[in-house]
Amino acid sequence: MIRSLVASTYFLLFCLLPLEAFCGPEDEHVTDGRYAMGTILEVTVQKGAASVLNSIFEEVDRIESELSSYREDSQLSILNRSSGGPTVMVSDTLAEVLGLARHYFDATDGAFDVSVGPLTHLWKKSFQADSVPSSFSINNALSKVGVPKLKIVGNSVLLPKGMSLDLGGIGKGFALDKVEQILARESIERALISFGESSTLALGSPRNAESWTLLVRGFGQDFIGQVSLADQALSVSRSHGKVTEIKGRQFGHIFDPATGMPVNREVLAMVVSRTSTEAEVWSTALLVLNVEKGLDLVEKARGTEAFVASRVGPEGELVVKMSKGFSKTANLIYAPD
Repeated sequence: MIRSLVASTYFLLFCLLPLEAFCGPEDEHVTDGRYAMGTILEVTVQKGAASVLNSIFEEVDRIESELSSYREDSQLSILNRSSGGPTVMVSDTLAEVLGLARHYFDATDGAFDVSVGPLTHLWKKSFQADSVPSSFSINNALSKVGVPKLKIVGNSVLLPKGMSLDLGGIGKGFALDKVEQILARESIERALISFGESSTLALGSPRNAESWTLLVRGFGQDFIGQVSLADQALSVSRSHGKVTEIKGRQFGHIFDPATGMPVNREVLAMVVSRTSTEAEVWSTALLVLNVEKGLDLVEKARGTEAFVASRVGPEGELVVKMSKGFSKTANLIYAPD
């Protein structure tokens, strides 16, 4: 069952900000932030748990150092440079992420594909040249895309010639899941950890509250509602989160691994799940998938609920659809203008 509604006067753009009134007095929690994974990582933990902050930031930095495609010495960069052979022995962390990526490729019917590197590189050059790539170039890049082409045996990975991997749609979620393990080992029961406006982990709830409450921002700067979370992971993705123009035509930063084209419709996906990895992966896949098909697949994912907003028609009418349990699971409250 897929619930839906239509609105024509605004377009949802979620900005996840803690609503201080629900966080309790400041002396009951400690907050710190660092730049990590291309955004601000903000960590709020219960009073008395401040000693864990450094462990959290160190763990995230360790994961980024292995999974980043921007660091030449990262495990991922070394693997990408080895495309075509020989086989590379990767770290346990990268091997685990690649195993998850293969699982989610199947679960999302191929919509989540970390091997889109050739498409990313092709379109980056096209943006710089202000010219849409030819069909031949797109098809050539597509021939090098496809997670099933990866050969993985334990920590041994063989990347086909011309393939390169991009873990941008899974790395933050994976890092949050590892942070959650640190919190569990330290017996920390209340924490809110967020990567900017994308991935958030809500552990327990603030003292004297049932949940962590986050504000929901509209298309501009106005807030249009709130979402409440407790022991849940949430991820928000947008097809036009980053926009580049070619001859005045706008293109998003998310690529469809089936067509090789950027997703050209404005769509936002918000996913609540048991794990941060699952939430981030599905919020990315839902930007690519047909809305109905995507939500049907989400219904099969245990413990996962989704909300998808997209613009349709010449007037840019906003259509919102969600999985049957989303409103109850996320406790979403609308207050649109």
